[in-house]
Amino acid sequence: MFPDVNKLLALKRPDRVAIAPSGKVIAYTQLVSNLEKNQFDRCCWCYNTDTLEQQQIVDHGDIRQLHFLDDTRLVILWDDGRFDGSYLLYLIHTSGAESNPILLSHKHVSMFTPFRSGVLYTCTNNTQLEYKVVTKSYLDKPDYTLKSQARIINIVSSKPSALHAVVTLKQASNPSLIARVELTEQHGLTLIPIHSPPAHQLIAKAISECGQKVYAQGCNNNARYAQKDTWEITHDQASCLSEHIDRDTEIIGHTTNGLLIRFVDGLTAKLGWLDKHHITLLNINGLSSRIDAELTDNALVFIGQSAKHFPDVFCFNLNKQKVINVSGNHTQLTGLDFGLAKGFNWCSEDGLSLQGVLRFSKNQSNLAQAPVAVIIHGGPKDFSELQLFSDHHWYAPYLPLLAAGYVIFEPNYRGSIGQGQAFAQINVDHLGRLDMQDICSGIKALHKQYAIDLKQVIGIGWSQGGYICAYTGCHSNAFTKVIIGAAISDWHTYQAVTDIPDFVSDYLPSNTARLEASVINSPPTHKPDMLIIHGTNDFRVPIQCAQQLSEYAFKNKITHRSLFIEGMKHRVNKPSELKSIWTNSLEWIIN
Repeated sequence: MFPDVNKLLALKRPDRVAIAPSGKVIAYTQLVSNLEKNQFDRCCWCYNTDTLEQQQIVDHGDIRQLHFLDDTRLVILWDDGRFDGSYLLYLIHTSGAESNPILLSHKHVSMFTPFRSGVLYTCTNNTQLEYKVVTKSYLDKPDYTLKSQARIINIVSSKPSALHAVVTLKQASNPSLIARVELTEQHGLTLIPIHSPPAHQLIAKAISECGQKVYAQGCNNNARYAQKDTWEITHDQASCLSEHIDRDTEIIGHTTNGLLIRFVDGLTAKLGWLDKHHITLLNINGLSSRIDAELTDNALVFIGQSAKHFPDVFCFNLNKQKVINVSGNHTQLTGLDFGLAKGFNWCSEDGLSLQGVLRFSKNQSNLAQAPVAVIIHGGPKDFSELQLFSDHHWYAPYLPLLAAGYVIFEPNYRGSIGQGQAFAQINVDHLGRLDMQDICSGIKALHKQYAIDLKQVIGIGWSQGGYICAYTGCHSNAFTKVIIGAAISDWHTYQAVTDIPDFVSDYLPSNTARLEASVINSPPTHKPDMLIIHGTNDFRVPIQCAQQLSEYAFKNKITHRSLFIEGMKHRVNKPSELKSIWTNSLEWIIN
C-alpha cells in the first residue's frame, strides 16, 4: 500500500544554485541521503548550457555556499564530509576532466563572495574580513585582512563583474550598518559606511554593477510578523521600493536588467522585476520558485516546482525567454503518485477569508467519505503552497498518506504570509484560539463540499504547526489523532527556554493571552490519540515542552506515545531521524 520509505529517502532534492557571469555554466547542489554516514550529503553538479553536458563535481559532504569567479572556476565553502560545522574554501576547475577541489585556505570561513580577482570572506566569528587573489599559489596567506569591531552578518558583490562589494554589520546596540568595501594597495581593505534607511533587521542583498546603488531588505518595526521591504540606497538617500506592494519581498539580485525579487502571493512564490512600487512578473512557465535563485545579465538559474512538477533546477534565458530543465529530477519519480493539488477557499467563523491547498491521489475521483490529514505549516509566518512538494512534506508521511487514500488539507491560517501585513499580524494575542477556529472552519467547509469522513481526520504539524495541532486536538473535536512534532506546550515555559524569547513578546504581548493560548493550562475537551515527536537537542523548542505535553496526556488519560529522538535538533537533518518520524507516524496512523 505504502511507497517504500527507503525509496523516499533516496529522492534527490535541489537546494542551492549558482550561475557563471556569462550565464553559460550552472552549478547546483542537491541533498542526497548517505545512509552509511547517516547524513544528507549536499552534492554538486555542473551543467553547460551550450554543450548540454553535465557532470557531478562533488559527491560527498556539505556545501554551504558556491559562487563562480568565471566560466571555468567555481569556489565552494565545503566541509569535505566532516559534518563538524567547520567549512573551508575550495576552488574547482569546471572545464575538462580534472575537477578535484583545491584547498584555498586552512582558515574556517563563515561566508564569502567573489570580489575583484579573488574572494572576500569572513572568519574569526565573523569579525575578520579577508581578501585573497585566486592564483596558482592557492595556499598563500590572504592578501589583505581587516578586523571589524562589529559582527559581519552578510557580504555581497555586484553582478556579473564583482568589482564592488558591501557588507552588513550587526552592532551591539544600534541598527545594522551597511558599509562599502574599498580595496587599495596603500590602505588595504577599508569599510566606508553608507547612508542607511530607518529600517529594522536591515541587510544588504545586492549592489548595482556601477557600484552606486545598494539594495537592502528591512522591516518597518522589529516584530517577527513585520513585513520585509526592499530599499534602494544611494550615497545620500534611501527609498522603499516595495512600500505600496503589501507583500514580503526577498531580493534575488541586480543586473543591467534591473532588480529581481521573490515574493509570496496567495499560494505561490513568484519572481519579478521591482521598480518604484511596481512588480513585472517573470514568465517562468507557471513555476513557483521559493528555494533558491541566482541572476546574471542574460540568464537566471532557479529551483522551480509546481502543482505538477517535483523541484528541479531550471535555467531561464532572459533574451530568448526560454526555460530549460537542468537537473531532470522527474526521472527519479517512476512509480510514485504525488497526487493532484488545487486551491481551496473558505471563511473562518468570524468571516475572515482563508485559503489553503487540497491534495489527493490521481486515482481518487470521489472524495466522499475519504479520510483527511490536515498538515499545518509552522512559522506562523510561512505558507502552504500550491506545488508538488514542499519542505513540510519531509516530516509528514505525505506520499504514503496519498497512497492510502487520504485527502491532504494544508490550511494557510491567519498569520501566514502571501496575503499582506494585516493578515500576517491578525493573530497577535490570538494564537491557539483563532488558529483553531480557522482549522475547524476549514474542516467543516471540506465536509460540506466533499462529504469527507469526519471520523477519520488526523492533524500533523511541526514547530508552530505542531503547537496548533496539539491545541486544536485537545480543545476541539476536529481530530481523531494528532502527530505533533517539536511543539510548544506552554508559552511561559517556552519563553524561558527558547533561543528566541522575543517571539512570545511579539505574538502574545498579553499575559492573559499567553495563559489562554497554552495547550496544558486547561483540561482537554477532547482526547485524540497523540504521538509526540521531539529532538533531545532542540534549542528552538527545547525538550521541556515535549515532556510537559507527555505529562499532560498522561494526567488526562489521553492515549499517547512519546518519541524522543536522541541528538535531533529543531530541523530534521539526518536520514535516520526522518525514517524514524515517517515509520512511527505511519504506524500511529494505521494502527
